[in-house]
Amino acid sequence: MGPKGTFSSEACEHFNKNISFIPCLSFDILKNNFENKKIDYILLPIFNNITGNINVLKNENYTLLGKINHKINLAILSPNIELIKNKEMIIYSHPQAYLEVKSKLKKLYPEHKFIETKSTFKACLKAISENQYSLASINNQSIFMNKINNEELEKDNITEFGLYKI
Repeated sequence: MGPKGTFSSEACEHFNKNISFIPCLSFDILKNNFENKKIDYILLPIFNNITGNINVLKNENYTLLGKINHKINLAILSPNIELIKNKEMIIYSHPQAYLEVKSKLKKLYPEHKFIETKSTFKACLKAISENQYSLASINNQSIFMNKINNEELEKDNITEFGLYKI
């Protein structure tokens, strides 16, 4: 679904090496491309073991072809390793990722402020432009920025993805 560095792009890479990955910046764009047959398949998150069902399809009549479980490795990332973690700490993230580690973040950074983005990829871009923090895949560290916290935010975080066709 999302561009490189999002969990759906990671899951796609592990699902089938013969699938060409076409990133979309939003679910609306993805759904439109799928329904207008610009793409043949759609890979979507359907369940997370911490937060439960992820209902992005909302009763669509798509055929489920297969599933894959993907380990979610979230990290606090920032373009500036020297940023001071204080009460003005702003964390940008997709709401699903934030829900998965919200309780841990409240313990680690009790004064943080969460600002919702459409994807973890967009969260990284926003954190760079605002010189703040993002909550995103640890794999974005090599793409965008520095890892701030050295401990794993959630050790047993698994999301199930489904591959669909119309």
